[in-house]
Order: sequence, then C-alpha cells, then structure tokens
Amino acid sequence: AHIIGYLGKVDKDDLGRGYNYYDRIGKTGVEYIYEDHLRGEDGFRQIEVDAFLKEKNIISFKEPQDGADLILSIDSKAQAKLFNIMEAQGIRYNKSKMAGIVLDKEGGILALVSLPSFDNNIFTRSLYKEKYSKILNDNNLPLLNRVVSGSYPLGSLFKTIVGAAALEENLIDDSFKINSVGGIEVGGLFFPDWRSDGHGLTDIYWGL
Repeated sequence: AHIIGYLGKVDKDDLGRGYNYYDRIGKTGVEYIYEDHLRGEDGFRQIEVDAFLKEKNIISFKEPQDGADLILSIDSKAQAKLFNIMEAQGIRYNKSKMAGIVLDKEGGILALVSLPSFDNNIFTRSLYKEKYSKILNDNNLPLLNRVVSGSYPLGSLFKTIVGAAALEENLIDDSFKINSVGGIEVGGLFFPDWRSDGHGLTDIYWGL
C-alpha cells in the first residue's frame, strides 16, 4: 500500500488543472508521483436529442485515452518475502513499527515495506469511512511510510562516510587506532556508545 498509494477526491486547485469534480487523483505513493504519467485523457460524446430527450444523432465523439504503463523495479516475490519476514519478527519481538528496504546493485528498489501497513482498497469512490477513521486514529500511524518519511539517527552507517573520507585525505591509514572509551563529547553534549565501557583500541576495520 505504501508503494502504490491510493486515489482520492480532487480539490479546488485540481479543478483548475483540467480535472472534473468526479475525477480521482493520486494522493500518495506511485499514484501521486506518476499521476500525470498514469492519468490518460477523458473522451466525450456530443449527441443531438429530441424534445423527449431521445438520442437522434451523434454530433461528435472522441475516444478516451489510457494512461501510460509504468514498470517498477519492485520484485513481487521479494516484496512478499520481506513483508512476511518483518511481520514475523514484529510478532516475535512485539514490535509494531518497522521499516525495511532491499536494493539491487544499481540502487533500484526490489522491495520496500513499512509497518504497520493498511488496506488501500478502502480508498474507493465510496470511501469506507469507518475503516479510514480507524486508520487515522491508530497511534502507530499506518499511513506513514517509515522507509521514506521516517527520521532515524545515522548510526554505524556514518562510519563508512567518515572512514572513507579520512582515508582518502590521508588523515589516517589502516593502522590508525583510537581508544574507544564508551562515547564522545561534542559541543558540551555526550554521545554514548552502545557499549558503555567502550571497545578499547579500535582501528578502522574493527570500527566498521
């Protein structure tokens, strides 16, 4: 649901961009990002009727045009597998809020899961108001895509950035060591390590 997104009613601004009041428009996910690509064009039929509103002639006609196809890098089997793994781990460790992503070598997204998820089928032309209200009032915020909209501390991932830069600028070499004592103080703030007594003498290999 977080990848595909859902459709919703148009607003006043949309009406000024060629939409009609009865149209549906992408609100989140792929439906929102590629709205112009997926939308297509309306057709129309202008007819002549008699006094009894009985159709007599077709004056003009235009076929509706489908929107363009969109092929994602998402692999359905990888997506299902990641979802099942995360759901199982969430139950095992009693965690309801999780984010996971799998990339290929070129950075393409093969699978992307944000938990808790939601059923985007409730966003039909007749909105299921009870189910929608339940989602809105859920403290775990199912509509939030935690993969792309969550805020997280960088953690150990940042070691690769600082380490690579220090090596490239010849500030350190692979034998350089520091004494890890359990944290570091910067600007009057102390940032603790996950091991309170530190790791002792640490080179870049052990750091990574």
